[in-house]
Amino acid sequence: DPQAAIRLQEQLIAGDLMRRRREFVERWLTPAEREVVQLACKGLDNLTIARRLHKSERTVSNQLSHVYEKLHDWRGSPDDSITDRNVLIASLSPYFTLTGMQGT
Repeated sequence: DPQAAIRLQEQLIAGDLMRRRREFVERWLTPAEREVVQLACKGLDNLTIARRLHKSERTVSNQLSHVYEKLHDWRGSPDDSITDRNVLIASLSPYFTLTGMQGT
């Protein structure tokens, strides 16, 4: 059945993408960066994240900048492309949603 084959292929692709997301979060990010990313994926702004984690807003901004650089490299993005908060959320929020890691 061609439709079943297509569904199976889509499931395999989705599973591989989730594995890659998990690898990025668990291997590329520091625990502090993970905390910040979890909250950013919930839609919180830098000031709210900073208050919640008892950090300065500048520290949160710096941590997100480092995450953007890592995400850019991990995704294999062209040098002239932009990796920003929107790309971060689109790339990683499914990981936090599906793993139940909703942040604090």
